[in-house]
Amino acid sequence: MPHILPTELKTQMLMEHGNSSVRRALVRNLPGNDVAWLEAVLSDELMEPKEALERKNGLDGP
Repeated sequence: MPHILPTELKTQMLMEHGNSSVRRALVRNLPGNDVAWLEAVLSDELMEPKEALERKNGLDGP
């Protein structure tokens, strides 16, 4: 069974890593197939639309 992080933890991790290589790795992997979370961080301007579009493999599995 895949491990799925709670949305609050995903947001906290994203915010804690600023513009680092860790953040870039998180942006590629945190969204998984959680479209609601991705919409929320985009709406709150915690992620740039360009970052969301560059997501590895689109919105694949968790």
